[in-house]
Amino acid sequence: MSRKKGSKKGEDKKDYYKYFIEWQHAHKWITIITIIIVSVLAIFQGITLVNNGLKAWDEIYIRYFYHITMTDQQLYNESIKISKEMYAFLYNREINEPQIDPNNWNNSINAYEKYSIQTMYMYKYNYVDRLTKLRSEYIKRNIISQDFNNFYANPINPIGIEMVNKDLLQMASQLKSNS
Repeated sequence: MSRKKGSKKGEDKKDYYKYFIEWQHAHKWITIITIIIVSVLAIFQGITLVNNGLKAWDEIYIRYFYHITMTDQQLYNESIKISKEMYAFLYNREINEPQIDPNNWNNSINAYEKYSIQTMYMYKYNYVDRLTKLRSEYIKRNIISQDFNNFYANPINPIGIEMVNKDLLQMASQLKSNS
C-alpha cells in the first residue's frame, strides 16, 4: 500500500476507520429506508385486501409475530378430526380388551396389564405429537386448559385419554365461540 507523500502511517488507518464508519452509517440508513418502504407496501397491500373482504393483514401479522401455523378454522377442524379418531381408538380398544377371569386371576391380570400398556403406547405413537402441535396453537390464542396441559402427553390410562379428548373438544368449542 503506497502512502501519499507526507502522510504518516497512522493517518492511513484513520482514513480506513473513517470510511468504515461512514459505510456502517450508510448501511444502517439503507436498512431503515428498506424496512419503511416494505412496511408501507405491506400496509397498503393489507388495506387493499381488507377492503376486498379478506382480513389478510391481521392474519399475516398474527401468524408472523405469534408463529401461528394454522387458521382458526383449520385448528377447529383438526381438533374435531383428532377427537373423533381418539374416540374410535378408545372404542376399538375397549371392545377388544381382555376379560378378567377369576379362575385364572394372574394370567388375566398380566394379559390386561399388557393390553393397557399397549393401548398407552399406541396412544402416544398416534396422538401425542399431533396434540402437542394443537396445544401450542391453542396457547398462542390464549386458550388454555390446565387438565389438557397436564395429561395430554401421559394420560396414564384410557380414562385419562377420555379426559384429554373432552378438554380438546372444550378448547375447540371455545375457539369457535371466540371467532
